[in-house]
Amino acid sequence: MTPKFLGYVDADNKLILPPDEAARYMRHLKKLSGVKVWHTVEEQEPTRSDPLRKYYFKWVMGPVRDHTGASVEAIHDEMKRRYAATIDKFGITHVESVWSNKSTMKIMDKKAFLLNVRNWAWDFLEVETPEFEPKNVG
Repeated sequence: MTPKFLGYVDADNKLILPPDEAARYMRHLKKLSGVKVWHTVEEQEPTRSDPLRKYYFKWVMGPVRDHTGASVEAIHDEMKRRYAATIDKFGITHVESVWSNKSTMKIMDKKAFLLNVRNWAWDFLEVETPEFEPKNVG
């Protein structure tokens, strides 16, 4: 795995790394002493901190994964097919993106999806998941 280091470019076009990142960066460079390397600087991808998404994957998908042994991705894909899919006039099933930055679902629909998944976990697996609360996000 290629490590990434998060910093920023200042007004003088200098790369600035926070102290902890700078220390990690220097440790990594020492490992590569005498070796030809590629050094790439790229703009950070925009991120969205979505508390419902974090809650869903940690407090709903986590216990279901632990109970079933299936991967979170497989469980989530099945839940999307069950609770976020629509069928168009030609009979083609479309599965909506629920948590991605490009999702067009309204927050109310995301909450309904979340409730359906929690109910499914209890009804079919007897896996109890906590209610959504801001303290359950992290």
